Amino acid sequence: MTATELKEFFKGFEEQSKLKKGSDSRVVQYKALFSLLAMTGIRIGEALALNWSDIDFNKKTLTINKIQVELKRKVNVSTPKTADSTRVLPISSDYLLELLKEWKVAQKKTEEKFNRVGSEYSGVVFYNIAQERRYINSTINYKLEVLCESMGREKFTAHAFRHTFITLLTEYETTKNKLSKYVGHVKKDKSMTDNYTHTSPNYIIEIANKADEIIVPLIKVG
Repeated sequence: MTATELKEFFKGFEEQSKLKKGSDSRVVQYKALFSLLAMTGIRIGEALALNWSDIDFNKKTLTINKIQVELKRKVNVSTPKTADSTRVLPISSDYLLELLKEWKVAQKKTEEKFNRVGSEYSGVVFYNIAQERRYINSTINYKLEVLCESMGREKFTAHAFRHTFITLLTEYETTKNKLSKYVGHVKKDKSMTDNYTHTSPNYIIEIANKADEIIVPLIKVG
């Protein structure tokens, strides 16, 4: 997606959400998920593997140390196969933090509604509460497909958020050579960010700040 297409998607998502009657916690959940993907460039499998304990609201950090993989529709959450994929990312965006906090509150209320408090998946950031099971990648991609159809726009998968994040950040001199480690690229898939050079640890803060600066205006509606 281009920057314009990203902005149009979130605007369309907001408009579609307003058409729903009453308060739907799924809207809050999807908004938080899509915004997280757009703002951080993490993989959909990394996002679906997150626990609330991986998000430190006080330190404003996101720990990526697990990934959800699927084989014949069976879901498995495990540690990443490479050290490059394990990382701690700063969350510079107050907007993203507020969305996550809003979803955490809504999730708790929904868990109480469906009697899911203390269930097997309680503590998982994104999961299907009503059906008490994890989302699979294809479920999220299908949701995106339905949204795109309702907006009359070209379809895309969750991976497009990651691709767009990398594309937008590589347009800036301050961040373009520092993305590989931030997004967890291993050697074989560094083609998108092959200009990576060794930098000081502050590079992750630079990237998070730049993402906040250029992406929030694209995804924040109103």
